[in-house]
Amino acid sequence: MKYISWLWRNSCGIRWNTIVRIVAGIGQVVLGLLMVWLSKRFIDETIRTGTADDVLRMVALLVLTVVGGVVLRQVGYWLTTSASVRQTNALRLRIFSSLFRRRLYDGDALHSGDVTSRLAKDIEQVSTVCTDTLPQMMITGIQLCGAFLLMRWFDERLAWALLLLTPLAIVFGKLIARRLRQMTLDIRQDESRIQMQVQECMEHNAVLRSLGSEQWVTDRLDSMQQRLRGNMMRRMRFTVVTRLIMGCAFGLGYLLAFVWGGIGLRNGTITFGVMTSFLQLVGMIQHPILQLLNMVPRVIHTTASIDRLCELEQTTQASTVARNGNTSSKGISFKDVSFRYAKGDREILSHFTHEFKAGSKTAIMGETGIGKTTMFRLILG
Repeated sequence: MKYISWLWRNSCGIRWNTIVRIVAGIGQVVLGLLMVWLSKRFIDETIRTGTADDVLRMVALLVLTVVGGVVLRQVGYWLTTSASVRQTNALRLRIFSSLFRRRLYDGDALHSGDVTSRLAKDIEQVSTVCTDTLPQMMITGIQLCGAFLLMRWFDERLAWALLLLTPLAIVFGKLIARRLRQMTLDIRQDESRIQMQVQECMEHNAVLRSLGSEQWVTDRLDSMQQRLRGNMMRRMRFTVVTRLIMGCAFGLGYLLAFVWGGIGLRNGTITFGVMTSFLQLVGMIQHPILQLLNMVPRVIHTTASIDRLCELEQTTQASTVARNGNTSSKGISFKDVSFRYAKGDREILSHFTHEFKAGSKTAIMGETGIGKTTMFRLILG
């Protein structure tokens, strides 16, 4: 529930876009089911008993159905891309601005390389799921329901046999969710460590060379990359095994529909049009289930990214100093201040007088050694 509320709060600028995207996707589903129905009519009725005009009319309807599906698919792509860009920019801007309200020099300070990784990969992951994966999951669920109902109208027993895979898939998804999320979190942390290592080495390149530490930092980066590779290979093996199991199950489901339809043709209980519809609908039932299983890991990956972004947002906030003149805060005042170091041979400040008003900005400029740092030390006590 925490992740749902976070996604809802951060999708305020793309909600209408998402609604239109879902409507366009539902339109694609309707056209796909209409294509199945028209194909059955074309094979069973129009070809056998229809006139030449009936054939042309049916072909025109089939062409319009295909073209309509292609157009709606491109509309969905355009909406998804525009929403993704807008969401990514909004998230990055908001979290980036919040970094300047964090309290400095406390124990929760984050490395700049880690912050850069979160602002890049984690925001991209969250935006992709919010603008593409979640709407597509809703569309895919509607497609599954529509295809099941149409298959049930043709053959109830076959429809239920294919749909029995769904609860098994849900249970299987629950079993892998927690383990897959931890794997993703480990990978994200390794990527952040690599980003920090590279950034620090580039910033201190000259120092590392002077100390002769080039090989040491290179070996350290290599060990980090080996660890990242190991975690990614572990997740890949886990994902491949799960997809292999589900792919075999769905392949057997397609074979079931094919054999079932062949027996029906032999017994004369179905027509060639219905057989064609079987082969089309079995894909429209099983493909959504497979899509949903592939989308679930993406959503799980996103929960790890949301946690990392929330860590940036929920850090202790520094109090903002009022920037107008109407404030009761006291400033800092120097009155006839003179100062020299104990072993110094000259006076750094001599009868210096100035008032630093609360909320004001003052530029302290001068050549090296003139006393700028000394003044800051006096201010800090």
